[in-house]
Amino acid sequence: MKKIICLMLAVIMAFSMSVSAFAAEIDANDEVSLIDNSIEEIDALLIASSMLNAPDIANDILVSGATENDVLPLYNAFGEIVAYYVSFEPTGYAVVNNNIENPSVIEFGEGVNQLIDDILKVESNPHIIY
Repeated sequence: MKKIICLMLAVIMAFSMSVSAFAAEIDANDEVSLIDNSIEEIDALLIASSMLNAPDIANDILVSGATENDVLPLYNAFGEIVAYYVSFEPTGYAVVNNNIENPSVIEFGEGVNQLIDDILKVESNPHIIY
């Protein structure tokens, strides 16, 4: 009788000490959403400044000693960040694509982007759809 009780206690202890873990199947659409293809604001700043200081741009947009003025996220109609607007003092701006696989400058120029600048003059914390 002692052997049967000891065997039952051993089985109960073995089951009670096991960790509950299991695998779950992930839908292919869910898997895409788990991957973050976003860049950070500091990345946008570095990409913008390297582009605007590139030697192959005919007229250097950034003057020597230019500093970053603002990094502003730009959204799509679904509320996702699609780009960053980076402005520099005293002049220059760039719009950087928000994709870690292709973080390129998609728009740049001397001065400011007039449409975005007009919004910034009215709103202190804007939600700009680009």
